[in-house]
Amino acid sequence: SLLSDFGTFIIGEPDHLSFYSIASGTWTDPSNWSTQNYFGTATTIPPTTDAYIYVGNSNTITVDGNKTVDGYVWIDSLGTLMTEDYVLSGLGDFFLQKEGALGIGNANGIASAGAFGNIQTTNRNCVNTSSDRINIK
Repeated sequence: SLLSDFGTFIIGEPDHLSFYSIASGTWTDPSNWSTQNYFGTATTIPPTTDAYIYVGNSNTITVDGNKTVDGYVWIDSLGTLMTEDYVLSGLGDFFLQKEGALGIGNANGIASAGAFGNIQTTNRNCVNTSSDRINIK
């Protein structure tokens, strides 16, 4: 009665899981991730290859091995991704939002295209919606 909106619902399995950083730590530790939101409960699996991965809410995630990204990685809301010498590659997208930080350790740094540096996904984007700086550590 008097229902004006139903909201979003999914029938069956979603095409892609979303993973949100809920604590600082390593990429492969499930207790650092939630599939609900930045304040959700910890999941029991680390991010999957085709996932939508959000690093934010003042958490730092450290990559602990080369990772294939066929979904996307989005660094936002004061989140930090430390890649060390490891590489994110694959058919996915990489987004560095303003107020996010990326720590790189590869001698080739980060390039806009090609198989160079820490980020080698198909698309690499720095999203800066104001004159604020984007932090690369």
